[in-house]
Amino acid sequence: MRSMLLLTAAVTVAVLAGCSGSSEQAAPTTVTVTQSAETVTETVTATAESADTQPAEPTGEYPKVVPRDEIDDRYVAYNDDTEFVMLAPGVYAEMPADGVLGVLSDYSSYFGECTAIHRYAQQYPGGSTCW
Repeated sequence: MRSMLLLTAAVTVAVLAGCSGSSEQAAPTTVTVTQSAETVTETVTATAESADTQPAEPTGEYPKVVPRDEIDDRYVAYNDDTEFVMLAPGVYAEMPADGVLGVLSDYSSYFGECTAIHRYAQQYPGGSTCW
């Protein structure tokens, strides 16, 4: 009974040690417990949740819906839509067909001011057009 408690305690400590809250996946932890004349070895792998999991809805100020008349005409001349999505100051995208804004990484194509586009593309690579 005592050896079983030692094994349970050791495995619990190993699991807690593996779940340190890091965004990286934890490496397997090997626990060795001596039990009378035999050795019991358990390998415990604990994985942390992925840090890059994004919510289904926007958080923060962007993306946000902006009316056409607030955008430079050069950026929207090819499109008859009345609303667009602002991803960052000077960076725009077409409104999704379903009208749901999502998160910034959902937009792989955007347009706007070249300086803003280049800065934005460093964090969210995608296809872009700029002026």
